[in-house]
Amino acid sequence: MRKPDKQNNREQKEIEGLKIKIMELENGWKRTQADFENFQKRNDEMKSRWAEEANLELIVKILPVIDNFERANLYIPDNLKGNDWVKGVQLIEKHLNDILTQIGLQKIAAKSGDEFDPNIHEAVSSESNDHFKPNHIIAITETGYKLGSQIIRPTKVRVSKGNKN
Repeated sequence: MRKPDKQNNREQKEIEGLKIKIMELENGWKRTQADFENFQKRNDEMKSRWAEEANLELIVKILPVIDNFERANLYIPDNLKGNDWVKGVQLIEKHLNDILTQIGLQKIAAKSGDEFDPNIHEAVSSESNDHFKPNHIIAITETGYKLGSQIIRPTKVRVSKGNKN
């Protein structure tokens, strides 16, 4: 026995309404899924930035220790250069430098004779000098560092004004 057309029409409308409701729910679910994925990405980026900032703060506090190791190495008496204790301290310095390198710290390359670059160097003095062209590095007074592309501390240098003449 066939159902009357009125009832059939009503069921068809109900089915169409349910189909529309299913589509709306699916679209809402997809939007929610996309929003959640975007939230996760933003959250991961924030965690990464926080870690970078924490690393940066720690590195800035450790740089004076690295500087002191470098200075101490410059003044090791000749009779102690092969001493096991001195070698041990130098291994500690190397270990610390290796750890900092692993998290992205890099020394800014600079040497006597390089052209002064205010983007990565800080002039602590400017001197007349017959041996260097004007605006060239005479000596490095403190090593500079960068973390990724960010300059943490510029290399401190003495710069030539050029010839005395």
